[in-house]
Amino acid sequence: MNFSCIRFLTICTKNTNNLLFRNQYSKKVIPTFHLIHTSRCQKKENETSTKNIVVYEGPLKTRIKRVKLLSLTSSMVGFAMLPSVVLDLNQISVALSCGVVMFSSLFCSTPILLDWITRRYVLRLEYDPSTELFTTRTFNIVTQEKELTFSASDVTVPDIPGMLTSFHAKGNPLFVDASRVQDPDAYSKMMGYDKPLDLKLSSEEKDSQEH
Repeated sequence: MNFSCIRFLTICTKNTNNLLFRNQYSKKVIPTFHLIHTSRCQKKENETSTKNIVVYEGPLKTRIKRVKLLSLTSSMVGFAMLPSVVLDLNQISVALSCGVVMFSSLFCSTPILLDWITRRYVLRLEYDPSTELFTTRTFNIVTQEKELTFSASDVTVPDIPGMLTSFHAKGNPLFVDASRVQDPDAYSKMMGYDKPLDLKLSSEEKDSQEH
């Protein structure tokens, strides 16, 4: 009987120690896990809240890049062949020499002409709600993307839109296809469409209408 009682007391003591250990472990681990989970959720919420809104993406981005790369490659080949062509100009007629020169100048000027046309084409337009700033991405002459950051107050919309010009941002003409806009509210804010229209006529305009 004594041995049985001692064994029973030993088992009860072990179970009690295990329960105490589990309670202490749960008190330490569960708050730590809750803190880690909460910090991760807050981090994700902050990332989503500070993420820029994509207002517009140009559908011709890939095509423009390919055309510009092809033009740059052909111009580089033309420049590489230019010394040998110049050496052979003395052996051919004047008319043919003029044709070769004009053809070479056309090859050399094509990248500049393409850059003048496509540099105003907006590849991507983003809006940051926290700072109320817009960011556009366009191609430079070597097909590298460059960014322009501006606010709605920096945008001017011409009364008569020019060729490939939807608006001016800090004096830079830019083109956006309005039918491809993904966020009309942000686009309207940038273009000033959310502002009330001034429908009042000046006194001179009224006088001219009366007369």
